[in-house]
Amino acid sequence: MKFVEYGDPKGKTIIYFHGAPGSPEECSIFDKHAKEYGLNIVCFDRFSIDSSIQGEDYYKFLADAIDDKINGEKVDLIGFSIGCHAAIETSIHLKDKVKNLHLISAAAPLDGDEFLDGMAGKMVFTIAMKQPFIFTLLSYWQAFLSKFVPGVLFKMLFARAKGEDKKLAKTTEFKKYITPALTHCFNFNVKGYKRNKTICNTMDRVGC
Repeated sequence: MKFVEYGDPKGKTIIYFHGAPGSPEECSIFDKHAKEYGLNIVCFDRFSIDSSIQGEDYYKFLADAIDDKINGEKVDLIGFSIGCHAAIETSIHLKDKVKNLHLISAAAPLDGDEFLDGMAGKMVFTIAMKQPFIFTLLSYWQAFLSKFVPGVLFKMLFARAKGEDKKLAKTTEFKKYITPALTHCFNFNVKGYKRNKTICNTMDRVGC
C-alpha cells in the first residue's frame, strides 16, 4: 500500500489517518515540528486499497500494513475527521501495539441529535446515506471538477463553511494546501473515497 513519510525518518513512528476528502499529503503540516521533536509521521493512502476489500477485512489490511511498518514496536495513532473512525477500528486489530490513540475533529454518529444539520457536508452525507447511486454520480462529477476546474470544487465544498473555517477557506495559503489533496482524493481514488463515506454512514462506534 502506498504511504508518505514526514519528519525524522529515524524518529519515533506515528501513524496518521487522513480525512475524506483528503490525502496522505495533508499531514505535511507536521513535517517541521516532527523533525524538531524526532518523530516520523507515516500516512498510508487508504483510498488506494483495492475497493473490493470491505468491512473488517479493510481494517485488518490496514493493521497488517502498519504492523509491517513498525516492526513490532508500539505506536501512536492519529485520526483526523473520517480518519478517526478508521483509526479506532484499525487499533482493535493492532491490539496492544497501540500506545496512544489521538482523535482530531471526531464527531458523533450522523443520525444522532442535530449534528448533521450543522455540518458543511450535510448534503453529501445525506445523499450517501439515502441515495447511494446519486452519491456515486456526484463523486465522479467531483472527480471531473478536481481534474479540470479544482477551484470550482473548492468553492463548492467550502460554500457552507462557518466561523473560523470560513475565514481559513478565504486564505491563499489554505487553498494552495488543500487543492492538491482534493485532486488526489477525487481524481485517482473515487472508489476508495466512496468506501470511506459509506463506512462513515454505517458506523456504530464513532462519527466522522
